[in-house]
Amino acid sequence: MYPFKSAVCMIVKNEEYRIKEWICYHKALGFDSIIIFDNNSTDRTRNEIEKISRFMDVRYHAWENKEYFYQIDAYNSCISTYRDEFRWIAFIDSDEFIVPKHDENINHFLQKYTDYDALVLNWAMFGSSGHITPPKNLVIESFTRRSDEHFFNARHVKTILNPARTKHCINPHVFEIDGQTVNVHRKEPEWEKAGIVSYVPIYDECQINHYYTKSREEWIRKLQRGYPDMDTSTFDDEKVLEGFRYADLNDVEDLSALRFLKKTKNIIFSIDTLSGLLPEIP
Repeated sequence: MYPFKSAVCMIVKNEEYRIKEWICYHKALGFDSIIIFDNNSTDRTRNEIEKISRFMDVRYHAWENKEYFYQIDAYNSCISTYRDEFRWIAFIDSDEFIVPKHDENINHFLQKYTDYDALVLNWAMFGSSGHITPPKNLVIESFTRRSDEHFFNARHVKTILNPARTKHCINPHVFEIDGQTVNVHRKEPEWEKAGIVSYVPIYDECQINHYYTKSREEWIRKLQRGYPDMDTSTFDDEKVLEGFRYADLNDVEDLSALRFLKKTKNIIFSIDTLSGLLPEIP
């Protein structure tokens, strides 16, 4: 149907309880392939990915890099590996969900930008929606309130790019492109700094729902897990909650991702049903 293939890529660590939704949501969106770099997970994240990969195109890469630039290195590896296979690769995190506003399929949305080589999408920063403990429902139906457009962090972008025209990753938000980078209005972004635009975010065509805090308990767990590029081991309870209070903004109800809820649930149900008919992955 479309003259090109698209993929979404992320690097992940210890997301066994949420990764199924992320994969199935982006499959529901219409991405042809899911590419995952597993950065030293110690839980059953790999098992979840391999279980799902029996039913859809999920590419698993063990990524043992523990250096400061572990994410940039993973993205550069992805670009090099898949340069000739995909016209578009989106680079986002496990707490980020791409939400087109008018298109039911991501490839239909991206077809509007084939004259360009990279497209940047703004964050929509979602708070806890009042949840203290992790809700049982899916992320996209549990966290439905976000900050307004004036929250500075919402000026961050993530990129969907043409790997054949990409030189390298600058930071997890933007890349050096041998071609033209545009926003959803087909205009060259005006940068405050690399990855942060100088204007209020644009949400009318597409946005990235960034479920940054989730519930307070999940936020604490995320900080305790730590990151190779940020040492959180010295954070006391007050320091941990300081970040939560800063980002836990719930000013605007935003139900835009729920357009894909039914299809996402149907894919999850199919995987769970079919998995029950096959031997368990050890």
